[in-house]
Amino acid sequence: MAGASHPVDYTPHTSAPSATTFSGNTVTYTEVTSVTDADLTPSAFSGSDYTYEEGTVVNLQLQPQGVSYTTSVDISPAGSGLVFSSGFLLQGTLNDVSTNTVYTITVTRANSYGSSIGSFTITSTDVPVQPSNTTPWTKALDFSGSNEHAKQVSSSHYINALKLGGYGVAVANNTDSTKTVDNGFSFPWATAIVFRSDRNNSNQHIWNSGEGAGSSDDNIYLRTDSVGILYFGWGRGSDNNECTLGNVTSTGWNGVYIAFKGGRFNSSNATAANLSDAFSIKRMGSEWNVPFGSVGAELSTTGNWVSTGNRTDRSFSGDFTIAGRGSNRSFHGKVASMVITTLKRNDTIPTDAEIELMITDPIEWVAQHKVGKTYRYPNTTSNYTNFQVGDTQPAQATQVWLMGDGASDSYANGMRNYIQPSDQNWSKLQLNSMVSNDIQTVNIAGLT
Repeated sequence: MAGASHPVDYTPHTSAPSATTFSGNTVTYTEVTSVTDADLTPSAFSGSDYTYEEGTVVNLQLQPQGVSYTTSVDISPAGSGLVFSSGFLLQGTLNDVSTNTVYTITVTRANSYGSSIGSFTITSTDVPVQPSNTTPWTKALDFSGSNEHAKQVSSSHYINALKLGGYGVAVANNTDSTKTVDNGFSFPWATAIVFRSDRNNSNQHIWNSGEGAGSSDDNIYLRTDSVGILYFGWGRGSDNNECTLGNVTSTGWNGVYIAFKGGRFNSSNATAANLSDAFSIKRMGSEWNVPFGSVGAELSTTGNWVSTGNRTDRSFSGDFTIAGRGSNRSFHGKVASMVITTLKRNDTIPTDAEIELMITDPIEWVAQHKVGKTYRYPNTTSNYTNFQVGDTQPAQATQVWLMGDGASDSYANGMRNYIQPSDQNWSKLQLNSMVSNDIQTVNIAGLT
């Protein structure tokens, strides 16, 4: 009957009803899936991780254009140099980093129904700074044992700071460990050497100042033993105070700095505590910081002084030699530079910045820390003024040997002191039992 009403079934069903007809026509049903808020939130960001060098310009799209959701970005840790701009771009220039740094980029997408979170990483890699040394670092002396060594032509205590003015006197340490001793017999000094060991299975002196191999001969030295352990030592015959400085291998270049603050002791006072305070010893190089990255920690500690109780208050004579204790304990390896200098009395010992420069760029160290400054002559306690390259007295107070990179260095000339290259009677290194091709071309990572 026209106008008759039909009941409507509002009961939820999990499946379509059985087929029915309406006005003779079969009725079909469409199943509509219920949609929740979670179904209507934006899909989470998904993207690749990236690796770039520091200083790289980054421009990444994190949100498609024309979408109805909004995007926010968090970058951790801070300081990347990147920002999220224009609502869809991650842009900027990666800041310089000291080590490889991983930044986590967290991307949040949101609309009125909810939000989703995705993330990816950007790794900023450190690019080693290319050396800009004034020192060339293209040459080194190569020693292969067999009594090959370089010897300073003068053994006078007027010429080399390691001779301690020719005096043998006990001197107490300065109560201020950051300063040299304020005593007329302290004669403080500092050295720095850059070398590479062949790791020959023998006891070898890398440098030595002293009298030789006899039981009553006094020496100050840097040596390696047969298994490659490095030692600084001071003593007589087999009775030596020694500080262990770690190992060396045959694969890397080493820089070793040793400063003597002026304290000297009889046997009863040559304790680990007194000896450790009398010196400052530091290392750097490819085996410790890659490559020559920074100065290492203090090595003159009570725990590292493994042999003590031997006198350091004797006077001694003899020669300064590189690559042996005179003619024995010959070194197998290369030496690229050696620096010896006086330090002033009651003066602050060199900072890490100066030590690093003394090792890695001795020419620049001279320019910054010597030229125009006051300095102490090797056998005096008073200071001289106006240190100048080319002058005689500065060249006797400071020796800088560049092992072939000096302007006057040659097999015939020997290794000349950079402070006074014309001098051949006092501070020149004479080559003994060596040949011309022992001056070799080298490439030292981090220096050359």
